[in-house]
Amino acid sequence: MARTYFFHHFVAGDHFDFLLGYDINDFLLTPITACGLAAISNVTNDTSLRNTARKYYVDAITALNEVLKDPTLVREDRTLIAIMLLSLHEPLWLDSNHALHSWDQHMNGAVQVLQLRGQAQLHTEFGRMLFRELRKNILLNALFAEQRVPQFVVSWSETIAANESECLRDDLSLLTARLASVKASFADRSLRDDVLEAEAATIETDLLGWSERMRQADVQARPHQNPSTSSSHSTRQISTPPAESRSWNFWRCLRILLSRVQEAVYRRSWPHLTQVPPSPQHYREIRESMTTDICAGVAQRVGDDMSSEVRSGSVAAGLLSIWPLHIAGTCLLEELAESSTTPGGSRTLLLNRTLHLDPNSATSVQLAWVIRRLDHIGGNYGIQWAYLTRRLLAGERGVYYNLGRSRVITDEERDQAIFEEVLDLSALVESTSEAL
Repeated sequence: MARTYFFHHFVAGDHFDFLLGYDINDFLLTPITACGLAAISNVTNDTSLRNTARKYYVDAITALNEVLKDPTLVREDRTLIAIMLLSLHEPLWLDSNHALHSWDQHMNGAVQVLQLRGQAQLHTEFGRMLFRELRKNILLNALFAEQRVPQFVVSWSETIAANESECLRDDLSLLTARLASVKASFADRSLRDDVLEAEAATIETDLLGWSERMRQADVQARPHQNPSTSSSHSTRQISTPPAESRSWNFWRCLRILLSRVQEAVYRRSWPHLTQVPPSPQHYREIRESMTTDICAGVAQRVGDDMSSEVRSGSVAAGLLSIWPLHIAGTCLLEELAESSTTPGGSRTLLLNRTLHLDPNSATSVQLAWVIRRLDHIGGNYGIQWAYLTRRLLAGERGVYYNLGRSRVITDEERDQAIFEEVLDLSALVESTSEAL
């Protein structure tokens, strides 16, 4: 039952499809069973089944720990796949910061094993498939944690992008790694703001260039379709294949994150930068456009209302939709919630109120739709991570959200930022931009 459920709902064209046709032995069947039972138990709210799922999970961890001690077995494909499956299990229980820590630990372990296997693994198609699948989570983890992507991951991505004709997803991964470095440098102040501003501007240009190449590739692949564009440099298509849909929504998230960093750098450093910054409205328009398109892309994958049927690949679609919904939801909260500004111009939202229940506000209505999609993913697909995100957007967690860093911050981090920043130039930024 659990194995069948896993392959029907977890595996899709852009998610763990390397398992199709792969020889599944008991070593891999244990974490697969743990994932399948965990999702089923969450959907049915079956405590007994949930306990069984946890037992399989513990058994899988125990078996993996033994394999990691063997210098030969640790380099095998099955070992890396097992780690990836266990990291896939975490979002099903991701309802607390402790679960986030467990996911981070699995990702760090996967990175170590990946590096230990060496670049030779990229010489086979299957090795490249494993690398690309794992790289998705490495990149996401770097963006979440404000960390730089390991250099070997960047180097290997450059290698396979240079050697393959279909390299658009590899190119997007390289852009993501560059943005992760900018976010990390913005957070730890390891680079001057003028250097950050210049690199961010280059990344923005390259992101727009990527979108043009992606659209051209899509037109060549489907010459008889006329895709409609909802805004400059974004594409909304009803018939976009899952892999392309995921790439587009990931690209939209990157544009949002980048716009926030750019605005925060300008607020923190103007008038010391070499050029007059765009108006805040410029960045708001980017985020509004990207948010609208993210919602359209998510609706294509997981449906548009609570009665949406649970289709094949549902868990895969849900897992790949939560982060875009998170980013889109915080953009809507940016318009609805009052922001406080630190002395250095960094804007922070206190998310402790319900802001999605106003039928007279289009933004509030859209936020309510995002929250309903998360409820759908959590309730019908069995992914607890959706509920953690839902509570954030619904104001139930009572936390601070730093817009420039695109992340929840602790009270200590917020207090530290106040002490580190000494001058509020945000009003000057706005008045200067409006005067030009």
